[in-house]
Amino acid sequence: MFEDLKLRNSLLMERYTEEENDEELIKQKIISKLLEDKNCFNNMSVEDAFSIFRDLGYSKEESKSLYIKLTN
Repeated sequence: MFEDLKLRNSLLMERYTEEENDEELIKQKIISKLLEDKNCFNNMSVEDAFSIFRDLGYSKEESKSLYIKLTN
């Protein structure tokens, strides 16, 4: 599950680099740094976690399931 997040983040960084979308690329770089810690979602608020999931392209329903899996 966690590796899927990292893969999606990597693909989005490539995409935003190609598109020269600096604003979204910066977000993905920050997310990449956070994802260096497998326990990062245990150390942040639910709102921050959901914001990251949204930036990675997950729906609200997917985010709920992801959050539960990653924090248990």
